[in-house]
Amino acid sequence: MANYQISLYKHGLIVLLIGLISGFFLAFSLLGEIGLSPIPFVIEMEIFGSPARWKAAHLGNMMNGMVLILFATALPNFKLADSLTSKITIGLLITAWGNFAFYMFALVAPNRGLSFEGNRLGGFNWAGPFSYVGGVLAAVALITIAVVLIRALPKSK
Repeated sequence: MANYQISLYKHGLIVLLIGLISGFFLAFSLLGEIGLSPIPFVIEMEIFGSPARWKAAHLGNMMNGMVLILFATALPNFKLADSLTSKITIGLLITAWGNFAFYMFALVAPNRGLSFEGNRLGGFNWAGPFSYVGGVLAAVALITIAVVLIRALPKSK
């Protein structure tokens, strides 16, 4: 197995794990308490971030982890120069961790991390720019990777 595959699998599994853990926080935010039924230990507490944003963090991070695992499996099927494979790997890591930043900072960004400043969804705070930059970097990186790989496909006969 190539080093880039090991890196993509490792980061993919870590991001997937973060998504799974975010699922617990989704449940806690819905219930308004930290507890794992039927264990009789419960902490009454409102979890920051809305359930909708925790759902996005849960599903989004799981999907991004799976994307890295998918690419680790698929990239050997493309005939790419080692330098291009290295750049694609870096772009995929930027995608996964940029989206991680987008989801996690959006939990506390009134503007949902969709701009540097306040927007019609909410005002500005420190988390908005971190969320926004992460999301934009992730989107640009993955779009670029998709275009590069489409162009790398062999011509059909």
